Amino acid sequence: MSPTIVARVCRVSGIPPAALPQGSRRAAVARAREGIASLAIEGYGYPGVALWECLGVGAPSIAKAAQRGHAARTQWDPLLLQETNRKRQ
Repeated sequence: MSPTIVARVCRVSGIPPAALPQGSRRAAVARAREGIASLAIEGYGYPGVALWECLGVGAPSIAKAAQRGHAARTQWDPLLLQETNRKRQ
């Protein structure tokens, strides 16, 4: 999992990355998981099961989070674009 994407999504969501694997159900943590899952699965092709340690939830929850993150792509796509541009430089 790209630590840069995790850090950027957490920064935008206003949470520390350490909050992700703790299994918190706080709205900001859930939104961050959604963004990370969506970007990792759709943007980078990670399998959902590869995210369970980072996100602190099981594969079914990751799949649901990715679906919710997809619905909010206007928030997450700019982060994916920034990461892609950074890698090209």
